[in-house]
This record gives sequence, C-alpha cells and structure tokens, in this order.
Amino acid sequence: MIDYRKEMEKCTQCGECTAHCTFLQKYHLDFSLQQIERLKELSYSCFLCGTCKIHCPEAIDGSEIMQALRAECVNIDGQEFVPTGFEKMIEEKADYLYKNYHYANQKSVIFMGCNFPAYFPKTARRISEYFLKYYQIGTVYECCGKPIMDLGLSKKAEKSLDQLIERMRSHQIEEVITVCPNCDSYLKKNSSMRVVTILQKIKELKIGNPIDYKDAYIFQACPDREKGEWMELVQDFFSQKVQRIETIQCCGLGGCAKAKEPELARGFTDQLPKGSNKRIYTYCASCAGNFRRNGCTNVRHILPEILGLRFEEADIQHNGENRKDTKNW
Repeated sequence: MIDYRKEMEKCTQCGECTAHCTFLQKYHLDFSLQQIERLKELSYSCFLCGTCKIHCPEAIDGSEIMQALRAECVNIDGQEFVPTGFEKMIEEKADYLYKNYHYANQKSVIFMGCNFPAYFPKTARRISEYFLKYYQIGTVYECCGKPIMDLGLSKKAEKSLDQLIERMRSHQIEEVITVCPNCDSYLKKNSSMRVVTILQKIKELKIGNPIDYKDAYIFQACPDREKGEWMELVQDFFSQKVQRIETIQCCGLGGCAKAKEPELARGFTDQLPKGSNKRIYTYCASCAGNFRRNGCTNVRHILPEILGLRFEEADIQHNGENRKDTKNW
C-alpha cells in the first residue's frame, strides 16, 4: 500500500480529477489532504477506475489512495475484518471455491479468471479445447484475487496470491496467458510469473481473424487505461480504424462500488453509443456482462470473433451457476 498522505500532499486542487469523475463530482471531493476523513468515509463508493490519475497533472493515483483508505477501514488492532455486504464474495474468492486445474498439465496455460467463464461459458470451453488441441496450451479456471485487494483486505489478498502461485509451481506452469485485463494487470504487478495477454499470444501464434465492421466502437477496460497494452493489440485486429469510447469512466463494476453507488453505476451504461448499427466491442467479460445487464444489447466480447468461434451473448441469467460449474469442467 502507498503512503497516501505523501501522495495527497502533491494535490494542487486544480479540479481535473473532479471534472472527470462522477463519484468525486457527486460528493464535491478532490484528493487534497483536507478531504482525508470524507474520502475515508466514502472509500467504498469509489470505482477505482484510475480516471483521476490519467487527468491529474501531478499523476496522483486516486485509486491507490482509496485502496489504502479502505485498508484502514477494515484493519482494527492488527486484524482484518470483511466489510459488511461482501462476506459471500470473500468466502468464494479468498481461496477460490471453483478453481479447476484439470487441464493444467502444460507449461503454458490459459488463465480464465472467474468472470469470463461465468458470462461466456461456451466460448471459454471452446477456447480451452482449441488451444489444447492445436498448441498444447492448457487451461486454469481460477480467480486472481484482485477483488480481495480492491476491498482493502491486503493480508487476505497476499495469502490468496501466495496460494495461487504455489499451485502454479506445483503444476510446473511457466507461462500464464490472461483472458481478463484485471487478472493481467494484477498478476503482472504482484507476481514474478511470466504473464502475457491472450491477444499477445494470438499474435505470437500468427492466428486470429480480422474484424471488418464499419461502425465499431471499443470500450477500454479500466486497468488498461494507463498503459493501453490491450487496446493497442485490439486495434491490430480491425481492418479499419476503430473508435474508442472515451467519455465513460467505468462499466459500473469497478472497485465493487456498485453496491454503494447503484445510480452512478447505471449511469455509465446510459452514455454508450446507441443504435442497432453501432457495435460495441470489449475485451473484458465483466464490462460486457454489466453493460448487457443494463440493457445494452449491442455489446460483444472480441475474442469469439478473432478466433472464429460462434457468437455468444453474455449470460446474465446464469453467470453465478456458470462460475460454480467451472469446478467440474
């Protein structure tokens, strides 16, 4: 965790973070030292999307500050307490209940994460079968642990990650291929494993179909906003320049803030381009699922089209059941 006070000392109260963040606007906040107590009080209302850092002339990382404040909220006398309302999520993800290493007997594995197979179960299984059959690449169904860290439960998150890494070592896995940009950024930041994106691996293998759609948009996932690694790779698969949606700060699921700020979360979807001819692509299953749940039916995950697989809509009715099912795939 960062020294958030030292980070906040850099704030000049220029207003750029507030101007680009609906959460900060709603509560008339910035990241100056005068706001510490109010920010701590509202720390679970922040979507941790990183928009503030992108626009801050001092590169103050508001999401890191809010995570540190959350950690203070849940740490009492050296013990961590799960924040109210998130007990079931932590029970599921701290030592992931539905992990599956049945097809992890390869040096290189697809790391599915917990949400891609939940929203796109058919596509997840097709990808697993395809990479194993043609490239001897296995599959792991696992949670990276980022949601635990997002809640400020750093000790639980570190233990969860240590257990994950040990499982990888016991299966002699040398390369982790991430399907989720959240898993990708979290594992790269917090582990020494070789981690590559699935888009990077597709390019390395010289496979993948170009997408030829004239009125296409791309929604850039939050963890990819600063470096844009996924976004750059995505552009290469389009036969023409694709438009990036720049006006929406989050899909609504970031930072587990939806529970505290449901209206703000729904409002992000309302800003998406409308029209039956406007196709919105995303490379994050959570984004695709949440947009569809909020009535946006023209959203597609990019992977099925690139790999020439049948189109699958995000399953918003059975995603919990699908996640449980991965344990037995």
